[in-house]
Amino acid sequence: MLDEVYAALHADSRRLAMMGARAVIDVVIGRAVGDQGNFSKGLDALEKGDLIGKRDRKIIAAAIDAGSAAMHRGHQPTVDDLNVVIDIVERMIQAEILEAKAKELAATTPPRKRV
Repeated sequence: MLDEVYAALHADSRRLAMMGARAVIDVVIGRAVGDQGNFSKGLDALEKGDLIGKRDRKIIAAAIDAGSAAMHRGHQPTVDDLNVVIDIVERMIQAEILEAKAKELAATTPPRKRV
């Protein structure tokens, strides 16, 4: 899905890229906490599960609203606004990947010797 968002971005299909970015956020939330029924409840579950803080919630909510505006209100985002949303999406995906990599790292790191 992200490849298709990038394709829309490079084709200057900004509304389509914004809608796709919103869909990617939905997928990331769903993988983390399951389908909660709507974005607000999904963000609640992420926050309750200590997967995001209040600050991250506001950042992600801004991206969701921008995607909703493109989808439901005919909003044509600027290139800069779209790039911000793409940065937010990539940050969410990076956090998901880094969490898994950090677990692998912790498992392969020898424990500290007690003296």
